[in-house]
Amino acid sequence: MELSRRHWLAVCASTAVAGGSSPAMWTDSQPSADGGDWRMVNYGPAQTSHAPTASLDVDAPGIDWFVPIPQPNTSPIVANGMVIAGGSHSGLRAFDQTGSTVWIRNNLGENVSTPAIAEDGSTLFVSRRIQSTHGGPNWAVRALDATTGVDRWQTTLPGSENRGYVPTATDGAVYVRTRSGVIALEASDGSVRWRLSSLPYPSGAETLRTEISPAISGDMVVVPDADGITAIDRTDHSIVWRKRTGMVRTTPAIAGSTVYFADVMAGVYALDLETGDQRWGGIGGTGVWTPPAVGSERVYFGTSGNIIAVNASDGSSDWLTSFNGGISAPIAVGDGFIVAGPDLAIVDADGEGRWFSDEILWRMYGNRVFSPALANATVYATVSMGLLGGGLYAIS
Repeated sequence: MELSRRHWLAVCASTAVAGGSSPAMWTDSQPSADGGDWRMVNYGPAQTSHAPTASLDVDAPGIDWFVPIPQPNTSPIVANGMVIAGGSHSGLRAFDQTGSTVWIRNNLGENVSTPAIAEDGSTLFVSRRIQSTHGGPNWAVRALDATTGVDRWQTTLPGSENRGYVPTATDGAVYVRTRSGVIALEASDGSVRWRLSSLPYPSGAETLRTEISPAISGDMVVVPDADGITAIDRTDHSIVWRKRTGMVRTTPAIAGSTVYFADVMAGVYALDLETGDQRWGGIGGTGVWTPPAVGSERVYFGTSGNIIAVNASDGSSDWLTSFNGGISAPIAVGDGFIVAGPDLAIVDADGEGRWFSDEILWRMYGNRVFSPALANATVYATVSMGLLGGGLYAIS
């Protein structure tokens, strides 16, 4: 159902600000990638999904190239002039910027995560399911040479029924949200830096087809937990604060002194990163299945039928764009445009002064789209189209 302007303003007025003063405006200065890189599932360690220098010809975008990947099951990442993505039974594949194959790494199992690449571009990290000695499934983090796909090390995650989600790599370490907690590994050799095992995540959450990854800024690691989010001091793995809201099934994002997250049943929230105090919350109501994407001044997220943009400092409404169907894939933010799914819509992000923005500039239909990557004046997206169909698209 399309929301009216009056109804939306009423919702925002009643739920936006919940105590405390608004944070000062900030500039997204995430140091995790340059204009040609998108090293992790949501751009960089802070998981903002915002590449501030990413450009695109939004007047006439089109498909540059397509390469088939049987049963694609990872989002693409971009580094070292390569685009890397994987399939459920086809391992990881690296392509150059023309779509030509650089390397293929098979035999990684059917549940390989979206990779993360170290700051220097040398090493790639994935979580993967392995067969344990007792015959049941287990999970491991594996490091590969990012330029060749050759193995470097593998560390098995503790616990026979544990699960590793999507890694975050920063400052010489790899952080992984597991089913029982969070583990930090040395990027150089996979040895355990620390492990927090008292923070369970619901079994079966991965069947919702969300990609869970720690958000990291400064000394803080923020992850979803069973009924909200938790902030951890990564110097001593102590819990700093917890915020209980209900049902968080996506990755938080950190921008400046604020952490943003989406609760499926309660909407999008903004908290003080250091204290966990709420700055605003409850925006969007139920049905927010996408992680928040945080631009320089706005937070973007999807609901059942809309892309919504709100002011990052106070949660006040800015604009929304209506879709025929829910927005279930993560949103990526470039310089003056955003990309959303599941239909890979490229949308004009300059909604200032408009209530209802219908500037959908380009759209491609598919069964499922993962987190897009923005780099080299191109949108990269893996799209699943049925049992064996789909692959990697480059759009510019």
